[in-house]
Amino acid sequence: MLPVILGIVALVLAFLFPILGIIVAVVDLIISIIGATKKDKNAIIGLVLSIIALVFGLFITLTAIKATSSTIDNSRKDSFASTAQNYINAVRNSTLAGEIVCSPNASEEASNQFAEAKNNGDYYFFISSGGNAITSQVSNFDSSIANKAEEQTSELLGYENKSSWGNKDVYGYIHFNIENNVKTYYIALADVDGHGFATELQDQNVKRVNVETKNVKVDMNKALNSINNDSTYYCHLQ
Repeated sequence: MLPVILGIVALVLAFLFPILGIIVAVVDLIISIIGATKKDKNAIIGLVLSIIALVFGLFITLTAIKATSSTIDNSRKDSFASTAQNYINAVRNSTLAGEIVCSPNASEEASNQFAEAKNNGDYYFFISSGGNAITSQVSNFDSSIANKAEEQTSELLGYENKSSWGNKDVYGYIHFNIENNVKTYYIALADVDGHGFATELQDQNVKRVNVETKNVKVDMNKALNSINNDSTYYCHLQ
């Protein structure tokens, strides 16, 4: 009777405590196989019960793992979107406070020609939370601008605001457009492990659903190279 009793117990536990049910099912399976070789009817019944319990236990366990993984993944996406919003809000507040200065030229030679962000046009503020995040991910990026981004990012928030995936460094840029005194903010942001927003999103679209989780890279050079006329500006903190 032992194989049958263990099989019933395994079935009950498979629904209530799947891991424990799997363990009992495996024990019963071994006992039942030994008994089945001796043509014990109870062992054969126990064999059937243990297999059913094992299948149900594995199914419920895998379902629970998948659900937990999905919950963790969504939590990380929410957190990453919140990080991006923090950067947008920090740049917005600094712009309103007149703490950000801009130039139509991103070169070092133009550093003494900065003016506040007031004119119509497009403005770019580069972000790097540390660890040479930009230069480690982007080929041929201007190292002086990358260093400036790292310096101003820590100053911008006053605390570390990194990726929700392993607290990895993030990099990217805030792009805001001014048209008749109306500012519209966008962000492209990724961590060094390839999570984030590969292409820029308007602030209202910075949400969990738009966070990508594989091989995300921000085209920093494209943003930098767009700063080449009188209506596109490179910005940083004063």
